[in-house]
Amino acid sequence: GGGIAASCQYGVVKNCYSASKVTSSIVTRDAASVTAAGGIAGVVTQSASVSQCYSIADVKGQKDTAGIDAAGGIVGGMEADADKSSTLEYSAALNHTVESEEAGSSARVLGYGNGGICSRSMGMKEWYLTAV
Repeated sequence: GGGIAASCQYGVVKNCYSASKVTSSIVTRDAASVTAAGGIAGVVTQSASVSQCYSIADVKGQKDTAGIDAAGGIVGGMEADADKSSTLEYSAALNHTVESEEAGSSARVLGYGNGGICSRSMGMKEWYLTAV
């Protein structure tokens, strides 16, 4: 699942934020499945893009036997065909928690990538505000 979209295909998610609690959902494409959770989008495929977004959502990927399990602060999983590139850009992951039940399958910005372009995005694990 995602804070804004569980799955985004051929679409654009832009200028948004999420401040929720997100857990994974299963997305099946071309006989393969990805179980992913993202602060903004669970899975981004087929020329879709996520741009100029930020998330402070708590993100948790849940282990599933169906396929890949991933968790990302902005996008859980990104898939792209050779002629259809998906993108994630100009986004910030300010999540307190991003975790997956499967070892090595979580990352601050993008949990799992199989093609596509991830650029000009950032993630911060801990940040503090202080009064002056």
